Amino acid sequence: MRSRLASFAAIFVTVAGLHVIAGTAHAQGAGGAPDPNAGEPATPPDPNAAPTSTEPAPPATTSDSDSDSQPSLTPGVVEAKPEARFGVGIGVRSVHIPKFLLELFVEKAATSVSGVGFRLEGYRRKGNFELQGAIEYEGFDGSDGIWVDKGKTLTNDDPDFVHFNGLGWVTFEVSFINHTPLSKYVALRYGGGAGIGVVTGKVERTDYHCTAEDENTCSQAPGAEHVIGTPSGPYDLPPVFPVINAIIGVQIRPVENVIINVEGGIRTMLFFGATAGYYF
Repeated sequence: MRSRLASFAAIFVTVAGLHVIAGTAHAQGAGGAPDPNAGEPATPPDPNAAPTSTEPAPPATTSDSDSDSQPSLTPGVVEAKPEARFGVGIGVRSVHIPKFLLELFVEKAATSVSGVGFRLEGYRRKGNFELQGAIEYEGFDGSDGIWVDKGKTLTNDDPDFVHFNGLGWVTFEVSFINHTPLSKYVALRYGGGAGIGVVTGKVERTDYHCTAEDENTCSQAPGAEHVIGTPSGPYDLPPVFPVINAIIGVQIRPVENVIINVEGGIRTMLFFGATAGYYF
């Protein structure tokens, strides 16, 4: 009986040992070779090491100085944007309304109308773009003569004998002008703008009567007294006219801060002129 119990115990121990060996081999096959450092305590943290932060980095900010910069064509280089510059200028303009343009509004004009203007300009320029403000005075004059209203003739309606008495205007305008460099010293200049013109002086008229379609038959109408400067009836002109600009010309810059503008175009009337200016 004892020998049987001893044999049973020996078999039980043998089976248990084999089971443990098989489980260890299975674990090694699934997880790889056992870590030789397994079970050893972790290395303690270095008390002198700088703390590490897991917080995300704050977004990049742009300083005031960055707002005045733009990318350069050269990699790694940042160039400053051109600063706005201010300047003043004085100029002279010749204005002209051809007779054929006047006869778009009247049947017959005695003369063309022309004059000379003087102007004061102020500039704000950044890069090739310029904002310009200007004040200008121009006087208009034409030859005295007979004018016929639209759709009328010399005989079917009494024409007017017209005299220009100090006619002119003072204008206030703003223009937006761009420049395209043609060389180091010359640039193409073009743009437009608008403003108002305050009328000065008078256009005086005297009624005339004609007996035939020939001005030589015309004379002062009975009762229409006229002495130059004391008209029988001045035209009722509007006190203010619009000013519309369309400008093209060239700008010459002989030195850094000095400019000479030579330009023409439409300024409600045709004009041609020149301006000398200085940038501070």
